[in-house]
Amino acid sequence: MLVSDSAGFESAHGHKFHPVFLLSNPVDVIRSPKQPPNPVGASKVLVIDDDRELCALIKDYLEPLSYEIVTEHDGAAGAEHALAEKFSAVILDVMLPGIDGWETCRRLRGNPATADILIVIFTVRSERQDCDRVEQNMINAFLNKPFDRQEFLTVIDQLLTDNKVMVG
Repeated sequence: MLVSDSAGFESAHGHKFHPVFLLSNPVDVIRSPKQPPNPVGASKVLVIDDDRELCALIKDYLEPLSYEIVTEHDGAAGAEHALAEKFSAVILDVMLPGIDGWETCRRLRGNPATADILIVIFTVRSERQDCDRVEQNMINAFLNKPFDRQEFLTVIDQLLTDNKVMVG
């Protein structure tokens, strides 16, 4: 069942985000209509997760699709790295050492240099408060761990190439 809020919401920098939630599915998606599509092969993705094996797995999944993957293992280092380099997207865990994923996200959204970056929350958490934070922080996609490899690839690839996600 697909539910969409046509009103959407606006960031502090005037960017509109329109929430789209896929219910009965472990994927919730919010996309920014102002984010330009990224041509395949031109996207650099920052993965911020303290699980180094998972970072390596994500790298193994996405590099064959011509994405350049950079990893960080704590929120503060990830936020700093996102400011130092231009990334098309950030795949971000919620439970991180130091600052958590939500604070990392707030820092990214609060800085004009990273306010429009695509952010994918990738976590084992899926409590109601986390769903509320998705909208508050203008998250582009929310994926649950453990994840289905093909679903993960579909969501990430379509988010980066089309700036929208179609999950059936």
